Amino acid sequence: MSNNLIEIIEPGVLSTIQDLGRFGYQKYGVPVSGAMDQFAYRVGNIIANNNQSSPSIETTVFGLKFKFLKDSVFALTGGNLNPCINQKPIMMWQSIIAKENDILEFQTPMDGCRSYISFEGGISLPDILGSKSTYVNSNLGGFHGRSLLSGDILTNEQTFEPNKYVHRRFPPKLLAPNYGHDHEIRVILGPQQRSFTAKGIETFQESEYIVSDQSNRIGYRLEGPKIEHFGSSDILSDGTMIGSIQVPGNGNPIILMSDRGVTGGYPKIATVISSDISKIAQALPGDKIKFLVISNREAESILTSTENLIANIAETSSDSIDERLNILVNDISYEVIDEQNEIITTSEEFSEIDAQIISARVKNANEIHNFNIEVRRQSE
Repeated sequence: MSNNLIEIIEPGVLSTIQDLGRFGYQKYGVPVSGAMDQFAYRVGNIIANNNQSSPSIETTVFGLKFKFLKDSVFALTGGNLNPCINQKPIMMWQSIIAKENDILEFQTPMDGCRSYISFEGGISLPDILGSKSTYVNSNLGGFHGRSLLSGDILTNEQTFEPNKYVHRRFPPKLLAPNYGHDHEIRVILGPQQRSFTAKGIETFQESEYIVSDQSNRIGYRLEGPKIEHFGSSDILSDGTMIGSIQVPGNGNPIILMSDRGVTGGYPKIATVISSDISKIAQALPGDKIKFLVISNREAESILTSTENLIANIAETSSDSIDERLNILVNDISYEVIDEQNEIITTSEEFSEIDAQIISARVKNANEIHNFNIEVRRQSE
């Protein structure tokens, strides 16, 4: 069987291969890069039955369209960009079986702006400086060092085996992210908060900022009340990290992101905690941002909670129970949950399966819809 996995039909606004990032080379001037929304990226790989560092496609806003070249299992996480297979909407945050020649496309952002497509078996690409992440500004890593283009063919060595398939999903008792357009971003002050006046610090903490349309993988530029410096707006260049909030001479903050330069010469008033980077990564131009200053101890506690959540998802994402109660509507299978938001399952074998077809009609002022619902026990 061919190792060809997908063929890009339309690349969308920006679609690149990303993993956890390229660490250990900043001292040589090489940015970390990697997935912008690390939570969505890691969970996507868990649901796709991969190592959490397996390469995935990160696609931005809308427009990506590709064809599957073999039967495959994949997962969609992150921003809801209205994904469809063969023009039919599909569910996110769960594993999906795609058939050879199926067409997956992303139509428009519904919530958030970056989606992650994780394929079982990953994507076959060479490591460049220990990572498969794409840094397009230097043509480094990923697929030929660039964003994906029409006609590109990605490969992997995975062979889909239906009898071994196990459905995985974001556990129903937990809530998958809902990004929205108003973001409270938790930060730790510093490291150069003394480069700002007391009024400047107060402005930063109490003001609402708007995400500029000049935002990208390098950094998010914000518009709003000007932050007042104490003296010069320049410092001796020093190292940067993801989430560093620089304030140049114009007083508008810039949140540094995955493709940031390794050093910067503007003072950094605060740093976004790692657990909230995903909120920034999913923010669209025009979204509102408000900063909340917290302590180091609080930030450490939040990080521990985030890592525990990911570990919990890894432990509970697999439907290992033999039988689930599903409702099948137009060939899309929906799980049934009880009052405690738990999936209704049974480990008992069935001696008889009774499937029912329910006919229904829905009428509004202008249209009448007729449909059938099949209720059945479904084996995985």
